[in-house]
Amino acid sequence: VGTMYDCGYGTVRDDALAAHWYVQAAAQGNATGHYGLGVLLSQGRGLAKDDIAAVSHLRTAAAAGLPAAY
Repeated sequence: VGTMYDCGYGTVRDDALAAHWYVQAAAQGNATGHYGLGVLLSQGRGLAKDDIAAVSHLRTAAAAGLPAAY
């Protein structure tokens, strides 16, 4: 769902809702959730910019084997 709001797939693009759903997915250990959250945090979209948290989420996604996070 986070990706849908992040990219506007089937809905209006909404960074705040994308962040909400990425947080929910990351909390459950979902690699795509960690990746999406890391990207939003690095760009300050939907959440305050936080490079340290962004790197942490992106590393978690990479450790889970998500190719986009490398």
